Amino acid sequence: MGSTDPLKTILRERWKQLGLERPHAPVFLATVDDRVSTEAIADMARNGIVLVVPESLKASKEAVYEKQDQVITFRQFFDHEVRARRPALLLAG
Repeated sequence: MGSTDPLKTILRERWKQLGLERPHAPVFLATVDDRVSTEAIADMARNGIVLVVPESLKASKEAVYEKQDQVITFRQFFDHEVRARRPALLLAG
């Protein structure tokens, strides 16, 4: 078992608790895991959780993310959720 295996297990289990514990605000779960199932993605979406993945995973034919509208890239997250919707989080340039 690799050193990240327990983290992946915890992440895969933890998102389910987020649906119950989350405040009344959007929840974004970032991962580099290429094996999140379509069922898990649908469950996350039903619980108001948006999965955020690297652009390479979103475009990958080996992962299920490409055709999942409720999965966004890190670029989409930062451009839309941070820059456009929460500009106060950006450092003054």
